[in-house]
Amino acid sequence: MKITIKMTIRELLDKFENDYKLRVNILDVDMYKNQEASILDIASPKKSINSSFTISENSRIEDIKNMFYITFGINIDIKDLEDNPIDLKSTISKMLKSSRDYNLVDEEIQNAEPIKKIEIVEEVKKEVPKKIYTVSDRITLINEKYISYQKTENYKSMKQLLSSIEEALISQPESFEIKEHVKDIKKKSYEVSNLSYRKKRFMIIVFSVIVSMVFIVGTSIFFLEIMNNRKLYSQINQTRSELNSIRFEKAKLLGSGEMTQASSLDLNIQAKIEEIKRLKENLKKVGPNIILIVSIIGILISCILIVKLNKYEITSNRFINQ
Repeated sequence: MKITIKMTIRELLDKFENDYKLRVNILDVDMYKNQEASILDIASPKKSINSSFTISENSRIEDIKNMFYITFGINIDIKDLEDNPIDLKSTISKMLKSSRDYNLVDEEIQNAEPIKKIEIVEEVKKEVPKKIYTVSDRITLINEKYISYQKTENYKSMKQLLSSIEEALISQPESFEIKEHVKDIKKKSYEVSNLSYRKKRFMIIVFSVIVSMVFIVGTSIFFLEIMNNRKLYSQINQTRSELNSIRFEKAKLLGSGEMTQASSLDLNIQAKIEEIKRLKENLKKVGPNIILIVSIIGILISCILIVKLNKYEITSNRFINQ
């Protein structure tokens, strides 16, 4: 069923009630006082006079409500003829099947003999009609995939939308309506993908800058620790040489019998030993730097994100009409 902006509210209500056994309530509008008004009259903001969309038995209640809002700028609520709420995930076909099963099958079962009832129920369960997609079905499916992609902007939804477009073009190659609809959807989808690409690229740039700064800090700390340890090792080696020289001098004095001068060197020896001990305590164990490790992991994540973004951009180019 094609819904156009030129339809009156009365025509819209009758179509849903007669074709789909559903009741449409237009929110924020007094439908009983404005039954002869067209959808264009109540659209907000004002829409093009050529605005329209197509629904089929494969359409979900949730998607129909979304298309009314996107195409006409109006909010609606859909209920059954008894004014009971409907599961938004249900499809038109499911609602029709429930209605038909109740009106036809249940009546037949009630009038049948007890043994025959079981046979009728089993036959109903076995009947699985083969789905034949019409032009309207294809357009509705494309609209559903477009809404999903518009909400999520992710790669999976993009691929599903592109697949539905290709299937529609292949199954209905001569349909002018599908070609024009696909052309319009591709244009809108490319705008969505282009905006999404810029947002993703900006986030990757910010993330990469932060990771780069962390990497620089981590690398600087790592090399400063190495340089500091090298300096301390050099001082330790120098102090040890001085200590050995003093000990050698003391040994010479003891050999020559100059006990007083030899004893005076003990303070210098003890001072050098204390200095070596202090220098060793200042040595830092240079191991895996946690900041450096985190930054390296961040760099790997950035590379993965860049590859995914490139894949996203290349796939989005399929929306460009050749």
